[in-house]
Amino acid sequence: FNSFAKSIRDFLVVGENKFLLSSVEELYIVSLKNGKANVRIIARPSVTISKLFLTRGNRLFVLTKGEGLFELIGEKLVNQNQRMKIPTTVLNDAVEDKQGNLWMATNEGLLKIPRGKNGYREPKLYDELHGLPSRVCDKLAIFSKILAVSTTEGLITIPLSCNLESRVKPQLIFNQATVNGRPTAIRNAE
Repeated sequence: FNSFAKSIRDFLVVGENKFLLSSVEELYIVSLKNGKANVRIIARPSVTISKLFLTRGNRLFVLTKGEGLFELIGEKLVNQNQRMKIPTTVLNDAVEDKQGNLWMATNEGLLKIPRGKNGYREPKLYDELHGLPSRVCDKLAIFSKILAVSTTEGLITIPLSCNLESRVKPQLIFNQATVNGRPTAIRNAE
């Protein structure tokens, strides 16, 4: 096994002599035996595979750019978007924190899928309204207790203990209003 004719997007060791490879649109399983590699295609999603991700609980997820989240069960890809309530189908990267929460970089923001006692709970999506420099997130990394998020507008680091939910009501400032189809003057209340 000296070369592979496809451009490799990601790879992941899944056993003693077994690993997965993903090209842009194909998922392969490679078994090594006696110095030889047996390569088989096990899936062909119709969109780009962006990441192969193995959780600490040994769940193997395949992130895509256009079809969302799949789980590899046996050698079959099972779409998890509806079951896990994933709000977007463009998933760029994923990490898992020490509490078992999944974090995903998406085209709509930073997605947190909290770990519950009986599996994953409903995900929460964070964007510019929660302090991100951009809605589009590309790469993620966890350093100790810090989540690093790469966006199209720059890099941000977030303590994992930080609550990203906004608890402050925004200040609303109006300069014009229409009531019953007629412009109405607005006076400054200060």
